[in-house]
Amino acid sequence: MPLCQCLKLAVWFRFLKARKFEADKVMLMWSEMLKWRKEFGTNTILEDFVFEELDDVLRYYPQGYHGVDREGRPVYIERLGKVDPNKLMQITSVDRYIKYHVQEFERAFRERFPACTLAAKRHIDSTTTILDGFKNFSKTARKLVHRMQKIDSDYYPEVLGSNYQSRLLEVIDSSELPEFLGGSCTCSDEGGCPGSNKGPWNDPYILKVPFNLIHNLEAGCAREIKPIYEGEERNNSSFRLEQMKVTL
Repeated sequence: MPLCQCLKLAVWFRFLKARKFEADKVMLMWSEMLKWRKEFGTNTILEDFVFEELDDVLRYYPQGYHGVDREGRPVYIERLGKVDPNKLMQITSVDRYIKYHVQEFERAFRERFPACTLAAKRHIDSTTTILDGFKNFSKTARKLVHRMQKIDSDYYPEVLGSNYQSRLLEVIDSSELPEFLGGSCTCSDEGGCPGSNKGPWNDPYILKVPFNLIHNLEAGCAREIKPIYEGEERNNSSFRLEQMKVTL
């Protein structure tokens, strides 16, 4: 069976599972996804959209990729307890931030998953996400996150991995985990862990490999985020650990 046909079947299966194999609902979800991608400009968003205010946004909504977990998956950290929604909305808009959110999702398909696959020497199609300070999240900020999650579940459905983890240091090596989360990493040469964007996708040797030989990163890929662990308060902070799986 041609590779492209296999990939299409894999995408279809995710949509089938998301709608419990109810054909009418699957067809509706699929058609709405295609319509949304066309209207939103998702297929060219990496080239067409420039989020010029990113540096300022990160000051009021600290977040970013930081290394990989023990399985080779990219780790994404959002410091939700430090979000300042009022200042955030002074430098950007909800619509522009949502566009940035979608753009980063597409970037993971094109750059991060292929790079992590090469580094781990096995197929990587998921991300471990840490939501730090979730219990201190403001009402306004929650609304923004809920809107992003709506996009994720409607247009990027996925299947949660079956290997659940319950402790950060069980999932992520101490050297890959920032100090403020109980690890030993400080990224002293990168100006600190937040915003360091360290990972295989910045490895000069990996960057020489044509990523299209690893993944066919065509439009139509999707996710749904589901929590797998919610911790109690620790060191005046709480976190929720989630795993995101995207299968092409």
